Amino acid sequence: MHESQCSRILALLQSKPEVSLLEIMNMYIANHTARITGLRKKWYKINCRKEYVKTDKGFQVHTFYSLIF
Repeated sequence: MHESQCSRILALLQSKPEVSLLEIMNMYIANHTARITGLRKKWYKINCRKEYVKTDKGFQVHTFYSLIF
């Protein structure tokens, strides 16, 4: 199962310049960190960018991933 989840994340990363964590979670991949770490161990270079958005209750962190070629 882990390999298919890695494959799905990799396909998504290859399909667009940047992928949000929400998009990955919408694929029902809860342990995305382990899957991305697995891809990195296979020598894929994956960048993680965090964006801090101010809300009325403080800050929210939005995370984005991109595949580096």
